[in-house]
Formats: sequence, structure tokens, C-alpha cells
Amino acid sequence: MILITELEPIGRITKTHALQGELSVELDCDVDIDELQHVVIRIDGIFVPFRIASSRMRGSSGALMRLKGVDSADEASAYVGLDLYALRRELPEAGSDGDDEEEGLYAEDMEGFTLARPDGSVIGIIEAVDTSTINTLLHVALAGGGNAMIPLAEDWICSIDAAGRVMAMDIPESLLTL
Repeated sequence: MILITELEPIGRITKTHALQGELSVELDCDVDIDELQHVVIRIDGIFVPFRIASSRMRGSSGALMRLKGVDSADEASAYVGLDLYALRRELPEAGSDGDDEEEGLYAEDMEGFTLARPDGSVIGIIEAVDTSTINTLLHVALAGGGNAMIPLAEDWICSIDAAGRVMAMDIPESLLTL
């Protein structure tokens, strides 16, 4: 039997993802899901361990994961809304890696950023980031009215001010006309 003293709360299962039983998870702490072998879910008052079949980070505080034995969206839906725990023995010791570098900025973190030209003039506001295909798209509400879908091409990015929530891009004008 797993005791609460052996566990660390790490987040919550928010929804299913796709048809193969993948779960979307919102993390409450700085944990690398890829380093865990198991997660624990409290079901009917009992802590049940699950082996992680696959996982990948999505944004700075989200992840997608598949649990061994959960192979369909119907099976996965039973876990939506439940809290997620890690076994303390599987977590790295706090501060043991000596890596104090900043985690970085993910495409999904750019929702709400102001999109500007290299000269600082405002193009619009990034309303959504679509990472469902190989080409990440920014859904932008244009300052002059209307909307545009702009590929997040690394070559076009001039600067990113995370604190000021502004990204400057050198975007071809043809993508900004309606």
C-alpha cells in the first residue's frame, strides 16, 4: 500500500488527448515527467501507481502522457480531473543537478504576447498557438482589424522580450494582408 508520505503532488489530469489514451496534464511544480517511471493517481481513496508508457512536455507547465494499460480515449477519460502524484523516491533531490539555467520559453507560452515588427510597430496580439501540426502557427488578431495565421519560423524571429511579453518578427507583408 502506498502512503501519502511517500508521494509528492505534481499536478492534475485535465483532459484526454487524441484517441490512443493520451492524457493532458497540468503540472503544479517543476518536475521533469521524462525522469519519472511511474505516476500515482488517487482512485476512490486508494493511491494507484501507473507505469508511464510515454510522455512529452507541452509548454512550460503542461505535459502529454500515456499510462501503461490505458489504450483508448474512453479508458483515459476515467482519470480526467484527478490529481497526479510522483513517488518521492523517483524525484531527483532538490538542487542536486546544479543546473540553475532558465527553462526557456515554449511556443504555447506566447499566447497573449504582442507581435511587433523589427522597428517596434505593433502587428497584433497572439491569441492562440497551434502546435498540432509540424508547422507551429500563431493565430494573431491584427491591430488594424482581422486575423492572420503566421508560421512561427525561427528565421523570422528578431527578438523576444519575455518580461514585456513582446515578440518582434520580420514577417513578409503578404501574410498580413486580408
